[in-house]
Amino acid sequence: MAGKRQHFIPRFLLRGFISKETKKESFTYITRRNTPPIETNIKNVAVESKFYEYQDVSADDYITDNEYGYAKAIEYTRTNETLTKQYEASVASFIESLVVRTRYFRSIITSSTNHLIDRAKEDLLNDENLIRLISGMLADDTRLTKCIDDICKEHPEIDNNKIKQLCREKLKSEKHNLANFVFTGAKVVGPQLFSALKDKTLPEIKTAQIDVLSKSRSETERFRQYKTLNWQVKTYADSNLILGDIGPIAIVKNGDIVPPIFAKDILLIILPISSSKIIIGSSETQFIHLDSSEINMMSASLAVDFIISSHNSQILSKYSKIIGLKSERHYADMIDNIFQQNPLIR
Repeated sequence: MAGKRQHFIPRFLLRGFISKETKKESFTYITRRNTPPIETNIKNVAVESKFYEYQDVSADDYITDNEYGYAKAIEYTRTNETLTKQYEASVASFIESLVVRTRYFRSIITSSTNHLIDRAKEDLLNDENLIRLISGMLADDTRLTKCIDDICKEHPEIDNNKIKQLCREKLKSEKHNLANFVFTGAKVVGPQLFSALKDKTLPEIKTAQIDVLSKSRSETERFRQYKTLNWQVKTYADSNLILGDIGPIAIVKNGDIVPPIFAKDILLIILPISSSKIIIGSSETQFIHLDSSEINMMSASLAVDFIISSHNSQILSKYSKIIGLKSERHYADMIDNIFQQNPLIR
């Protein structure tokens, strides 16, 4: 992967969904929402210039160093029906790294953070809430007194009790005017502050993702959890499994289908590795049977941007209509529920 064009889904995983191949090139069908499939070279799929670099920070070399072992484990799994203990650990490590490696991860965290900022802005700059907030602040005389004391300490030339007392009396008599001033200022400056905060979101999240990927996967709590799962290879003969840009998908114990990054109480972790095989990790000893159409529906609905397949078919066009349906609202709804249960201003 080393170089300027960096694959956020590794090419060795994409190769499981090849539609045709020559001596030098491999192709797959890529489908975006409500668009017909396009056959393209896999070198052009899931790739972005300097995806794992920001300013002088990079995770590219660290990721590349680990890919040989991961690729070997996935290739073994594609050609065998069982997993050895040696490859179980590699598979668990690879899937854990894939959870935080993709552009999906960056996109979902960015959009969720921006939605969080929008909700905070909506709550804090609502006229009724803002008046309540300002009134509460100005009603606390001890806070005003402390503010005056702090200012006087910074300016010894005015640090005397008579001036402090005059300031306190003036503030109390001008509370209404001060409240109007703060309210007007907040309505003018507030939107600009929230906008500036959103501008910083993507660079901060990109830097955080690079930092996470530059650390050993064996140190993460998620990897330790994945190692405890029971791993199996399942074959779906004559099927056409797809791979979404999310990579692995999770089913939690209450039955919800969620991106693994936020999955708690995991029941299953599923990763399609070819058009006819998946790797599945289960917290139970008895594996739940899923048919190929169920797996494809989960992969498509949790995807953000695209799905890939080794076959072009009418069914693929059907899946294109549901790309992103679960991922779009999942975290927006979660954040909205948090705000409803825990309002910023009571």
